[in-house]
Amino acid sequence: KMSAHIFWGVSFTERPKALEGYYCYKPLPIDWVKEPYLDKKGQMDIGSVAVILSDWEAPYEICPPEQLLDAENDPGIIGYGKVVFSKEMTAYEPFHIDITYRNGRTPKLISIVCSSSDLGDYFTGGDGSVLYLDEFKLTY
Repeated sequence: KMSAHIFWGVSFTERPKALEGYYCYKPLPIDWVKEPYLDKKGQMDIGSVAVILSDWEAPYEICPPEQLLDAENDPGIIGYGKVVFSKEMTAYEPFHIDITYRNGRTPKLISIVCSSSDLGDYFTGGDGSVLYLDEFKLTY
């Protein structure tokens, strides 16, 4: 049984407007699939970067595939933004993620989650897809 215990979040109390940086993505066709994504086999992989600002009391434990984050509905998430990547690249390009705030609460933690296979937490992706990232910057 494949799994991992990951703890998301480091102390952070500011409210940035966006996360910026540079990326270079080299996707491969999806060759590893698990339910409920069996239909993705053979499709090109998709990479992602997400930024999460929360007022969780402690880092959030992720244990795929049994315990995942529901970013749309988790009441502890104050601000959220995500970008996905799909094209094959040979050079770095800039990316920009606007952070959408759901309320006026003050964050306690920030998590920046990066994946060369956006469905990797479901053990679905292209074996060998690569996402290079550089120069992250929070803007205010």
